Amino acid sequence: LISSVGCWVKDSRGDIGILTAAHDDAYKGQSAFASKTGERPDEYFGTVSTRMFEGAVDAAYVRRNSISFNPITYVDGWDFNLKAASKLMAVGDEIYKRGIGSGVRRGKVCDIYFNPKANDSSGTVQISDAVLTDCVARSMDSGGIVAGGGSTSSRYVAGIISGGVWESSTQEEAYMYYSKVPSILRAFDLTLY
Repeated sequence: LISSVGCWVKDSRGDIGILTAAHDDAYKGQSAFASKTGERPDEYFGTVSTRMFEGAVDAAYVRRNSISFNPITYVDGWDFNLKAASKLMAVGDEIYKRGIGSGVRRGKVCDIYFNPKANDSSGTVQISDAVLTDCVARSMDSGGIVAGGGSTSSRYVAGIISGGVWESSTQEEAYMYYSKVPSILRAFDLTLY
């Protein structure tokens, strides 16, 4: 199981960790491994503290247990830092995403109340209140960061990549949708780091 990393967060106990997607069968208590180089994850990071794949949230909070991973806000490939603040994007706004499947891409928001059906090992799940974009994504981008607004050097956290909409079964890339970060933070009682 390989997913992208979204952003660093802090929980109510003061512990820190990262947000990623939940739909790839992440489960509570599962050990998580990461990579500092972008290659295959082979170093222990921590454990999945909580996950949700329903309603407006497709996310997992992975608590850091290894101090060899330091929090970073810099988004490689875009040359900007993430603010410790979120933003709800509007239709037409430009967004910037990063995922290990397709790297960095930009696009525009098309729908801020998108309600797709998604699948995982438990079956089909109705997702609500997601944000659909015209930015393309690939497999393994799930869990990656979506940012927007701000300036060229510092942008707001907008969401966590959830899935995509394919126009045909032969497409390798899909139009990306994401879960809004404010919904995730409320559901998990987290704050951005």
